[in-house]
Amino acid sequence: MKNIAACGISVLLGIALGFAVNVSNLSGSLNVFTQIGEALRALSLSSAAGNAGAWAIYVVLCILPLLGLLPIHRKRGCADLLFALASVYGIWMWRMLANPTRLMPSYIPGFEAAYGAMSGTVLLSFVIGGLLLRLAEDVSSDTLLSRASGVLLGIAVLTSLAEGVLCASLVRSTQGGVEIGYVLWLCICSAAQGAASVWTLLGAVDLLSAMRAGWFRAENAKRADALAKRAQLLLVVTVVASLLANIATLFMAGSVSNANVQFSLPIIELIEAMCCMLLARFISAGVRIKAENDEFV
Repeated sequence: MKNIAACGISVLLGIALGFAVNVSNLSGSLNVFTQIGEALRALSLSSAAGNAGAWAIYVVLCILPLLGLLPIHRKRGCADLLFALASVYGIWMWRMLANPTRLMPSYIPGFEAAYGAMSGTVLLSFVIGGLLLRLAEDVSSDTLLSRASGVLLGIAVLTSLAEGVLCASLVRSTQGGVEIGYVLWLCICSAAQGAASVWTLLGAVDLLSAMRAGWFRAENAKRADALAKRAQLLLVVTVVASLLANIATLFMAGSVSNANVQFSLPIIELIEAMCCMLLARFISAGVRIKAENDEFV
């Protein structure tokens, strides 16, 4: 229930964000880095106390990536190097965003948002790369299960947030009239696909959490079967939702100002469904083999 509540709250936050910020362009997504730089500059120029506060915030922003180095007493790897490089890069990046005319390479007036987005993606690449490499480190089974559960839950929450933002952005961009019905239909198709994906991820989280008490317990067989059914449902919903959205676009193309014409293979959903089904079958087979071995003993 807690996981479902977290995803539900993420959807609501995504909807609020989609209506509050225009995320269809650059300034609405990664412009947050530029906004932080502008805020630091404004705070620094306000007064002596404001300048001290700006420097304090700057130091905190620079050392935040170093949290990835925790805990201190453990074997170091490539992930720690990326977190350290993110911190070093942040020293230049935040100074550059706060003083664009002096530090920004090839400064062009009016392009602060673009520079902020580009520099922000580099920082995110360091941090996300470190997180991914941290997940790949050799750890105990319990730690691996905990990490995998946390990652899947995080993906479910982010998917819920993204679906909320997408639906709100689509509704916000409508011109009124019959286009509202078309956009709402696209929102329903997208929401159905997102809900099926989140539901499958939460099933995987539930199974991985139960496996911490024992990989091949009899109770895990039921969870594995339920996960396999959710994965199959995800594939069906993905195909049907895409088909219905494209059919609606075909018949409504002449009545709307912006028809959403696209064809894409659902690679992410396919990978998610296949991985979940393989995990489910592996656990089910393991439980069955363990039961057979227990009978011989």
